[in-house]
Amino acid sequence: MIGYGPWGVPGPHSSVASGEAQIYWQGRFGESNLAEAAGLINSDVVDSGNTPTTTLRGGLVMAVKSSAAADGGTMIVYDPDATPVADTTGGSRIPGGVLPQWIRMLDNTGTAADRMASIIKTGLIRRDALTGLDKHAEAVFTRHGMVFDDAGPNGAAMLVHPLSTYEEDSTSYTVTAADNGKMLVGNNAAAVTFTLPTIAHGLSYEIMNYGAGGTVIDGASNLVVNGSITVDNLTLDSIGDRVRIRAAYLGATPTLKWIVEDLGGSGGVAKLPDGHAAGAVGTGGSCATYRSIRGNDIVTEIHMDITGLSSVATANDVIGAAGSAAYIGTYTEAAYGKVYKVEIICLELPTTGDDDINVVFNSSAALELDGAGGTNFGVNSGVLVAGTTAVGLAQTVTEADSIYLTAGAGDTAGAYDAGKIIVRIHGLKINAT
Repeated sequence: MIGYGPWGVPGPHSSVASGEAQIYWQGRFGESNLAEAAGLINSDVVDSGNTPTTTLRGGLVMAVKSSAAADGGTMIVYDPDATPVADTTGGSRIPGGVLPQWIRMLDNTGTAADRMASIIKTGLIRRDALTGLDKHAEAVFTRHGMVFDDAGPNGAAMLVHPLSTYEEDSTSYTVTAADNGKMLVGNNAAAVTFTLPTIAHGLSYEIMNYGAGGTVIDGASNLVVNGSITVDNLTLDSIGDRVRIRAAYLGATPTLKWIVEDLGGSGGVAKLPDGHAAGAVGTGGSCATYRSIRGNDIVTEIHMDITGLSSVATANDVIGAAGSAAYIGTYTEAAYGKVYKVEIICLELPTTGDDDINVVFNSSAALELDGAGGTNFGVNSGVLVAGTTAVGLAQTVTEADSIYLTAGAGDTAGAYDAGKIIVRIHGLKINAT
């Protein structure tokens, strides 16, 4: 047979069967405002959710294959967690339109064949008639003028101008998928915590702090911020701090992460996963690490309640809890930058144990209480005084060095019954060039 047919590539081809799917809805005068374009579907494309898989269902969300692929520009089934777009075998992350009717990919001999299909690009579309639509594809289609039949617009598509603003003046709010596209504002004298929902591709929010207590964004260890991939949460501590958060697939094996984009203010302070050893935590139970990046300046803070840790009466020996390594962090240039200054901020006076506390870098990750910490000081502080800061210019720091607290004077052995300090490490991000 000679002809174009409903899906055939121009030229001789076998006849095929088709079926309609009620994908569109109509305006007052019966208009659907559909705009369609031709798309080539390669013979190897299948619909994994259908039986048989060689029949593509009407309403299936389609994608444009990456231009990096040998057959770039052809249509495939949209798959947001597929191999990254840059890969020559992938590219199914780019929403390209909707298949208006089912297509059988086999010819009358049972052989898979290329198909030319009409692809809906825009129009009045019934959401529940589509297969494979997620928030990302919905946002892309909305920006292209597609209008869905439910009450509200797609929130993520509105983030240039947020869909609406919600201000939380209590201390916590659990964000939902229904908040997609909204600006969420924390406004309280105490910290306001926004707990993000179960992560789903395409969800997007703007979050701003407008209160003296700051705003905490809890992302269940999925926040990508300040160069850290496994951040627990982000604190916006200055009035006017604002970020955009979007859920997207990242990595060679695609995994959903919340991507944080700084929209103004200080950019926030990220709480990092625990980077200390067991011997660095006493009965005060506190050894938490935070990081912020502004330009090329990286500031890492280790917040510690040293109650329950011990010192010995030997100068430069490690402070910690007996029986375990006691490092408070591990240095890498990628994370900390090129160290140029280290500080100890004394918030509460250390008592009973040695009040002359230093910070040292040491190549061993196995030092415990009473281990020889050495003299590669970050800070050689002298006796700490509550409300003051001791500053040191770091000596040579080597990749993978462990960071320890040590007794400076070595004149007091005992278990601390008080003491709160912040170890602040300043580094510069050095570009490869």
